Amino acid sequence: MEALRQVKEQLLEEEKELRTLVDVVLEKLSEMDEDTFNNLNLYPDFS
Repeated sequence: MEALRQVKEQLLEEEKELRTLVDVVLEKLSEMDEDTFNNLNLYPDFS
C-alpha cells in the first residue's frame, strides 16, 4: 500500500482518472484482511 501512496504523490494534476483509481484500490485494500489478499489472483492467464 505504501508503494501506491508513493505513486499517487507522483501523479500530475491532469491524471485525475489514475488518481481516482489509486484511491479506489487503496480503499479496497484497506478493507481486506491478509487471507483475502493472499487469495487474490494477481497474475492474469495469457495462455
